[in-house]
Amino acid sequence: VIQRFGDVEKEDDEFCAVWIAYLDFKTTGYTEKEFKNHIETMFNEACAMNMNAVVVHVRPFGDAMYDSEYFPWSRYVSGKQGKNPGFDPLEIMVEEAHKRGLEFHAWLNPYRITSNSTDVNDLSADNPARIYRTDNKKSNDRNVLTYDGKLYYNPSVKEVQTLIVDGIREI
Repeated sequence: VIQRFGDVEKEDDEFCAVWIAYLDFKTTGYTEKEFKNHIETMFNEACAMNMNAVVVHVRPFGDAMYDSEYFPWSRYVSGKQGKNPGFDPLEIMVEEAHKRGLEFHAWLNPYRITSNSTDVNDLSADNPARIYRTDNKKSNDRNVLTYDGKLYYNPSVKEVQTLIVDGIREI
């Protein structure tokens, strides 16, 4: 079945999504009410553009916009990496998407840890990358790679592969 939206024709099963990146969130943190209002605004705009899905960045920098067993809280919800915001941002996003008939898709950057620093001490104490680099186990040093002034998880290391897959499974 083809539907018409203004000048655009779209099949019922066509995937029409908007990407919502970490850049669409502030680094100073949110109260639960502020976060919910921000999500409602973004998702209402997606609906106004006739989207049927949102693809949201929920793990931008080896952190998580949800309560993770493996990764620290993202500064994009609490203002500081590792700080619990006191609410579940992922639950809010899924609920608000579904209220509007939007599919919700989680977008992850599985290997990126930083974008402008190689200092692991800038990471929260519970960040696996910081732990790997500071635990005095020489065997863990290659779990985190430095490239072009940034830090990345090393995808060739079995322990890192397990960490990434476990983080995906928990979502």
